[in-house]
Amino acid sequence: MFCEWGNPVGTVSKRLPQTSARKYCKFLNDSMYNGVAFDGKNNMPTHTASPKGEKTTISKPQVMSPKVVLYTDGACKGNPGPGGWAFVLQHPQSGKILERFGCEPDTTNNRMELLAVIEGLNTLTKPSQVEVVSDSKYVLQGLEDWMPKWKKNGWRRREGGSWKPVKNVDLWQELDRLKSLHELTFRYVPGHSGHPFNERCDELASLAALAVKSNKRKCGGR
Repeated sequence: MFCEWGNPVGTVSKRLPQTSARKYCKFLNDSMYNGVAFDGKNNMPTHTASPKGEKTTISKPQVMSPKVVLYTDGACKGNPGPGGWAFVLQHPQSGKILERFGCEPDTTNNRMELLAVIEGLNTLTKPSQVEVVSDSKYVLQGLEDWMPKWKKNGWRRREGGSWKPVKNVDLWQELDRLKSLHELTFRYVPGHSGHPFNERCDELASLAALAVKSNKRKCGGR
């Protein structure tokens, strides 16, 4: 049995055991985000004992956000030039994995790095705890340090003695919106250092960029 996800470049297919295929295929559906993430348990309201004469209270269910790891990468054949983005979304507790990739015909490497994170976060249907793992210091330092300062200064940055508009401001503003929805942490991994998911993202992003460069496939962009 296969689960398939469409995207601008192609379709990633995963062969699954018959017994777990249904839950795997519904990885990002609302039904997989109720109560405790992915463990099959329900956080039902519980009655709390009260002294005599006082009202009995019902405690609210504790809703735990899903914990996922988002690996991302971008590639560009020429800078600017044809580019590709890719992400691998992993749920470590269950081992479930989702891959997606896409491309743009005329872009930059930094835009593809940013778009990979945006596409990954946009896949999530509920607020989540997300560890973003990237080999791009531009992305990670921007999310952790630069972006709050840019926003405070009207999405401008200091360059020399004057203010300049932030580059790729459309993507940074979208990341700012997404960051407000999720609890994000960040981890840097050096590129081409043998990390399996980072290498997988690099492979998919590079294939996407090559595909649109050679005109073998249409590029739908975002």
